[in-house]
Amino acid sequence: MIQQEWKNILKKPFLIVVIVAIMLVPMFYSLIFLSAYWNPYGKLDQLPVAVVNNDTGAVLDGKTINIGKDFVDGLKDDDKFKWVFTTENKAMAGLKNEDYYMVIELPSQFSQHASSLLGEHPEKMELNYYTNAGKNYSGSQISSSAIKDISSSLSKKVTEQYADTVFKSLNKVGEGMQEASDGTKRISEGVNKLANGTTTLSENLEKLTDSNLVLKHGTAKLETGAIQVANGIKQSSDGANQLNTGINTVLAGANSLKNGSGDLNSGLQQLSESSKKLEDGSDQLLNGSIQLAAGLKQSVDGSVALQNSVGQFTNNLSTLNTAIQDLTNEFSDVSGTGSISQEEIEKVLVQLQTISTSMDQLNQGGKQISTSYSQLAEGQHNLYSAANSLVAGQKEFNSNSTLFNGKLGEAAVASKKLAQGSIDLFNGTKKVSEGSSALSSGLVTLNSGGNQIVEGINQLSDGSNQLYIGSGKLANGANELLKGTHDLSQGTSTLHKSLQDGANKVNDVSTNDETNTMFASPINLVAHKLNDVKDYGVGLAPYILSLGLLAGGLMFVSSYSMRTTTEITTSGFSHFISKYSVLLVVGVFQSIFADVILIHGLGLQVQNELYFYLFTIFTSLTLYTIIQFLTVTMDKVGQYIIFILMLLQIGGSAGTFPKVLTPTFFQYINPFLPLTYSIKGFRELMSTTVDYKYVLNQAVTLGLFGASFITLTILYLTITVRKQSNRTKEIVN
Repeated sequence: MIQQEWKNILKKPFLIVVIVAIMLVPMFYSLIFLSAYWNPYGKLDQLPVAVVNNDTGAVLDGKTINIGKDFVDGLKDDDKFKWVFTTENKAMAGLKNEDYYMVIELPSQFSQHASSLLGEHPEKMELNYYTNAGKNYSGSQISSSAIKDISSSLSKKVTEQYADTVFKSLNKVGEGMQEASDGTKRISEGVNKLANGTTTLSENLEKLTDSNLVLKHGTAKLETGAIQVANGIKQSSDGANQLNTGINTVLAGANSLKNGSGDLNSGLQQLSESSKKLEDGSDQLLNGSIQLAAGLKQSVDGSVALQNSVGQFTNNLSTLNTAIQDLTNEFSDVSGTGSISQEEIEKVLVQLQTISTSMDQLNQGGKQISTSYSQLAEGQHNLYSAANSLVAGQKEFNSNSTLFNGKLGEAAVASKKLAQGSIDLFNGTKKVSEGSSALSSGLVTLNSGGNQIVEGINQLSDGSNQLYIGSGKLANGANELLKGTHDLSQGTSTLHKSLQDGANKVNDVSTNDETNTMFASPINLVAHKLNDVKDYGVGLAPYILSLGLLAGGLMFVSSYSMRTTTEITTSGFSHFISKYSVLLVVGVFQSIFADVILIHGLGLQVQNELYFYLFTIFTSLTLYTIIQFLTVTMDKVGQYIIFILMLLQIGGSAGTFPKVLTPTFFQYINPFLPLTYSIKGFRELMSTTVDYKYVLNQAVTLGLFGASFITLTILYLTITVRKQSNRTKEIVN
């Protein structure tokens, strides 16, 4: 049946032309599709892109920069795209009219934002680009991909400028760190001194705490003593008041003494004058002494009594004089010390009593003198009567009169001294009274001050307690301070060393153009491609070639019947083999034609052409087994199913994008699609390092598809032939 099938084909030239044309379908399909997209990125220099530079420049670290201008100058030497430098209005109009596929705009503040990095509020640079995906999506996508490289290039240039500024600043930082290191060294030395001083302070504070404890106890004793002093001051004040009262009494007595002594002095003067007159009269009496003899005895007796009284008076005056002298000395002592005790006051009172007694005796003596003088007058009267007695005693009288005048003179002198002493006594007592008043007032003030002292000492006691507590806390704090200063000393030493090391490292940093470039782009991407694909078409070739083979098979069965034969079929296998022999020839040649045009026409590079041809032929024959089964079993409906199968292959075979990026449905059907394995096999054969075991696995999987559908086709044809044979037998019978 195979020969008969081919004879039938060869008898029909048009069918031969159709078969040959169909053989070329995979070739043309692959050629047209892949040639159009073989290397679209290789002609980007013909893709017009408009560039609008509105950048006005800026100043960075005292240096004028204009990144927009530098960017434009760089693009003039870049042939990646067809750069067109124009205005904003023309660029936007050209984008709408598809004159440009992208518009790149650098805003007026582009450089200003770049220079703001080192400021308080850095602002990002905005590189505006416009695309028109509605007019040409692929062009806009290519342009959008390219803008990332442009942005990266701009970022690199800006970073280089930043790096230059930063490294210059680092040099200044290094100098500052060196100065800081020197400063921390001085701080460390100062901290060591501080630690030593803190140690001394801590020791002294401990002593202060101990001293405050002693002060606390001493303050308590001082408080007790102050209370006793205050009580004593009060008692002194009361005694001073009593002293003041007594002194006022003494002052009154002294005043009376002054007046009496004056009167005494006047009387003595009169007595002296009378005594002189008496002496003068004694001469006159001498002539009448004879007549006074009788009264002479009485006169003598009176004279004797007068003499005794005068002697007593003299003694009393001497005693008074001595007492007054002692009183004067006592008050002189009181005036010198500024204070009078009760005992001294009592002595003054006793002495004043003695003076009073003496004065009484003086008064009595005066009375006796007066009496004596009365007696003398009486005697003189008798003397006058008894002149005889006068003569006998005249001489004695003259002698006694002279003595009396002498004593009387002494009494006058003593009286003057007594008067002067009384005046001094009065004046001194007056001063003592004034001092006593001042003393009393001062003691009142002292008493008030004593109370204030007690209150102050109470406050001092409270303060000493607080001082004791505070000094204890201060001592504890000083110990903590000492510990802290030691830690600070160690820390400053470490800081000094770290700053010095940091300064050395900063100063060791090299700052040149290579450093700036390294700072801006520290990573150099080194691509290690296991299977390098240079052109876009090479990546699509496995997918397009597989679809081309399937499309060629679909077109072939559309013009060549797989159900009818030129002879009556006697077995299902003979029917299968007669049709498949044609598919075999067509599959082999269409595979060869397609591979030739890919390898030698488009320049597809494969590691092993023989294996590539064989795998292409095997794929084509496998697809034909599927096509044969569908068309044999369902005829025209089978052709539609083949078409649907081809559509499913487009979405589910992962020919363009990875399977994980496709919808879930296509991921599910992917393992059940034959093109999934043909695409994997072609990709491996087109790679730089071929894993033939992997290719063999894909071929085995395709072989399972082919064997399965061959079996199904033969089984279906066998059943069909038997049914037809049975019907024929029934008709014949």
